[in-house]
Amino acid sequence: MIARATGLVIALLLHASMAGAADNGGSFAVKDVGLSRCADYTDAVKTKNEAQMGRYVGWLGGFLTAANQRLPETFDLTPWQNSRTLAVYLANHCGKNPELRFGAAVVQLSAALHEDRLREKSDLIPIEHGGQTHFVYREALRRTQAALADLGMYSGNLDGTFNEATRTALKAYQAQKSLPDTGMPDQDTLFRLLQQDG
Repeated sequence: MIARATGLVIALLLHASMAGAADNGGSFAVKDVGLSRCADYTDAVKTKNEAQMGRYVGWLGGFLTAANQRLPETFDLTPWQNSRTLAVYLANHCGKNPELRFGAAVVQLSAALHEDRLREKSDLIPIEHGGQTHFVYREALRRTQAALADLGMYSGNLDGTFNEATRTALKAYQAQKSLPDTGMPDQDTLFRLLQQDG
């Protein structure tokens, strides 16, 4: 996924996200762990250094929030991915590019996610499971329904509601892919459905 991001897309993303927020030459300072090497990030992941991981994930969240604010036609670059999923994406990319700066890896990740972003605000839909409430964007649920429909597993309305037909279709998909068949739009299921199969 990240390999699809070309230098041109990265440059455009950086320019768009930082327009008006850099000096006259377009340069800006990168702070904190954004300057560290990818190898440092993968070391923190491998050693399960929670304090260091917190700094990296916090930096990533700040970058994504700023990108969401600055990029045109962007509400959220990560319509279904949570911090854990993004951390795994980065660990995979950084493992292949150990000398790359962490900040540059985050820019490349953002460029790779750009096409599938939420362009407009979407309601958060509460989903109850196991005594807990999880929230998923209505548009992410609509995309999930559409992907399941494309596979012939869902025939209901593509309306982003979490109904029994959606749960049943998710369970069938999960069983087919040897995933825990909870019927929930969890991270592993959405990765397979919306990125690998989509």
